Amino acid sequence: MKTKGSLRVISLLLVLLLSLAITVPVYASTDDELMLPSQMLDIKRMRVIDENVINFLLSTKDGTYVDGAPVVMFNLSDQIEALYYPLQPSGYLVASYNDGHVIEYSPDGDRNVSNTLDRVYYNGPLEYYAVSSNGLTHLVTSEVVDKTMFASEYHVATVDVDELHIDYRVSDSINSSEVSTPKNYVGAFTGGYYCTITGISNLLQWYVDYKNADMYASSDTTVEEMRDSLHTLRYVYGNGGLFLSDAIGAHQRGITRYWGLTSYFARSDIDSYEAIVESVTRAQVLNQIQIYKRPVLLTIDTVLIKEESEGTHIVMAYKYDNSGARTYYYVNDGWKHNEVRICSSDIPETYEMMYIRPIS
Repeated sequence: MKTKGSLRVISLLLVLLLSLAITVPVYASTDDELMLPSQMLDIKRMRVIDENVINFLLSTKDGTYVDGAPVVMFNLSDQIEALYYPLQPSGYLVASYNDGHVIEYSPDGDRNVSNTLDRVYYNGPLEYYAVSSNGLTHLVTSEVVDKTMFASEYHVATVDVDELHIDYRVSDSINSSEVSTPKNYVGAFTGGYYCTITGISNLLQWYVDYKNADMYASSDTTVEEMRDSLHTLRYVYGNGGLFLSDAIGAHQRGITRYWGLTSYFARSDIDSYEAIVESVTRAQVLNQIQIYKRPVLLTIDTVLIKEESEGTHIVMAYKYDNSGARTYYYVNDGWKHNEVRICSSDIPETYEMMYIRPIS
């Protein structure tokens, strides 16, 4: 018998199996054959995770609810790592299979996970890959990669099923802070531009929209034109991966030298700002948003080692909520969606963050 398909937990079957107190086998599939079960879904664990998901959705007050069975997603070691829940009227949620917490959530948009018929790999927030003939295909960007290109693997330590419950409380008192929500922005992989230059462009555009800052070079009038100028005027490399820290100063790709964001801010037609890159810490992200009232760029995924460049995905955080059991950043995901919530503990402090500030 052969199979090909994303692994779904069928709700009615779960109800039956819960009464029998047994586990559901999960099959690792290839293009050619059905392999023996590589891991078993624990029904008691699934029940607690479902409760966590429902409580989390109620706590958001967004009016979203689970629409069908979750899709099982694997880590790079082919072990069950997370569950993808499609939502109605729109949106999705990803929960950890190992410790039950909500990793990411959006009341808007989809990640195409429910639509694939292939095994799905999850390598942390916003990183969903389906098995394809050429390797692993990112389900949002369609970028094709190989397992050997990942510098690290996302994995949450497994806790005992009795420790899975997380108290996501519904409360009228929300301990959160925010700056103005981005309103004019571009998405990565449009126009051939990658995530770093896209994130930087969206960050500068926020200052145009809300601080009346002059961030446009020459005759630029839109964020799309600004992104074009950052690349074509050779300030920030845009056609491949780039660390935030590399974007500040001069950097080279092939035979082309780019002068960096510092040089861009030195232009006579650009307001005087400086870009700061630091390691991501929860305290610093909250400090920038709450105290200084400015958004920050966050490196959100594991690094891809590809050809001569290093790839990361960049998002812009503009709000946080720590009223519940975990702290969540609200981000523009770099693919033209706001209000995407990512658990702060799922962004390692070895990753980078960037903010800009005026030079007095």
